[in-house]
Amino acid sequence: MSESKETEIIAPVGKLAGQLTVPGDKSVGHRALMMGACAKGDTVIRNLPSGLDNLSTREVLRTLGVVIEDENPAEVIVHGTGGRGFVTPESDLDCGNSGTTMRLMTGLLAGQGVACTLTGDASLSARPMGRVTKPLNEMGYDVKATGEGQRPPVVIEPTDVDPSEFTYASPVASAQVKSCILLASLRSPFDVVITEPAPSRDHTEQMLRYLGYRVETSSNYYQHDGQRTYVRLFGHDDFVPAARPITVPGDISSAAFFLVAAALTQSDQLLLESVSINPTRTGILDVLRAMGVKTELSNRRVLPGNEAVADLRVIPGPLSGATIGGDLIPRAIDEIPVLAVLATAATGDTVFDGIQELRVKESDRVETTSKLLQAAGCRVDSDEST
Repeated sequence: MSESKETEIIAPVGKLAGQLTVPGDKSVGHRALMMGACAKGDTVIRNLPSGLDNLSTREVLRTLGVVIEDENPAEVIVHGTGGRGFVTPESDLDCGNSGTTMRLMTGLLAGQGVACTLTGDASLSARPMGRVTKPLNEMGYDVKATGEGQRPPVVIEPTDVDPSEFTYASPVASAQVKSCILLASLRSPFDVVITEPAPSRDHTEQMLRYLGYRVETSSNYYQHDGQRTYVRLFGHDDFVPAARPITVPGDISSAAFFLVAAALTQSDQLLLESVSINPTRTGILDVLRAMGVKTELSNRRVLPGNEAVADLRVIPGPLSGATIGGDLIPRAIDEIPVLAVLATAATGDTVFDGIQELRVKESDRVETTSKLLQAAGCRVDSDEST
């Protein structure tokens, strides 16, 4: 007997109205947990997402001896190691389905000299890790992705690293690569410089500054001018940051679904509160503008943790197709699938160019998005990067 499948029928709606708070940004959540674990004292994290990705980071840190109180979901308390370092785990560190957990923890643990093996589920085990093991090995750390094609498990062996200034020219704009290197360098007495072909998310840099690290970025870090950008983490002798409270901003990737829904239904009375407007994440607002949709930002402020937020409201307009590419793609990469839905209602063709990164997420998001839209009767063409 075949297994029955539940069918849910969704009725169309008119215009949307009201106020809505979206979940916390998991990218910031990962970093808050990791930096809290390294700090001296207790870090109180508010609005931490409850999703499985951040839970994976929590459980990995617990396996490393970090005490985390999360009985109250509104306030998670991380008891920092205060520079004592992590314990050597007695079992593999299971990162679940979270690529961010694996890639960032690989850098953090290599820099802390922790002997360990990081594993994940079947989906994560199929994702490439060479992009983070390569710079770590160039820094002198012994890190190997032992699966076929430089895939997990990732094995870290403690090694003596000759401290010296390190510069890495990343071939891709990747916040995970950049953050992996920065987290590996928290104990370095020498400067570390990373350059990228385009800007990527800067949540790690913002949090490092907030905690007292000295971080320098190039003048074009947020200008998207086609030139390489750089970030420098200045060397420091035995610096251990004091714990500070962190409030995780509302996730603009989660807000994207409601922004698109408001644009599709021509709704101007839906207010999304306390959403991240970090300039490295607001690519979706630029894409919406290019397609004829404006957004109104009000109540701008900066939260504990150094992240800017605002309340967002869509100002709808006639939708038109657009060509989206270049430096804008890294700033909107996670929102491309829902923006593709918006494109189906636009006049003319919409092209998203340079989105090959979506093919190596937990699933091939280009393929799955194309198939879903085609099943709904839309004409969609795709290749490796478009």
